[in-house]
Amino acid sequence: QKFVHRYPQNKNLYFEIQKKKLFASEMRDILFLHTELVSSDSDVTNNFYETSESPFTPFI
Repeated sequence: QKFVHRYPQNKNLYFEIQKKKLFASEMRDILFLHTELVSSDSDVTNNFYETSESPFTPFI
């Protein structure tokens, strides 16, 4: 019968993987919030620049 020894490195590796997963999920949340903020800002920006004048049409 063989005994499998769990070395401290395996435990450290597990925690490193968990930290990377946590970091990845935090980054995903930050990017999602940034995307939401930018898309809502673009609506405000578009409305700000809208005027009653017709858009410029170049002469052809």
